[in-house]
Amino acid sequence: MKLLASLFLLVPIVASAATSSELVGKWVHIRYPSMRVEISENGSNYLITEHDENRAKKYPAKFDGGMLVINAGPRPVSVDIEKRSGNLIYGGKEYRRLKSGESFEYVKKGLPKGW
Repeated sequence: MKLLASLFLLVPIVASAATSSELVGKWVHIRYPSMRVEISENGSNYLITEHDENRAKKYPAKFDGGMLVINAGPRPVSVDIEKRSGNLIYGGKEYRRLKSGESFEYVKKGLPKGW
């Protein structure tokens, strides 16, 4: 009985972990479309590119325990998918997946001046 109870406790943890293929793609901040993130495979690791206005920053990441982890500072940063909404959670910010037919350039050009 204890074994069965232990298995039920493990299922939600395993079910909430993202797969690497779910994370790969282009993402746009849900409130500020000029903030964009692209996640791509880089050999056996991953590359996260942050796009903000006219600049891009790149960070290497590893897939670990159902999420991407970036070790680019004093604390590791985790990247995961919120199962309820399907949105990407990265650096305390929420991003939606870029829609089919939508591009980074389209999103950027649709912004008012000063964004």
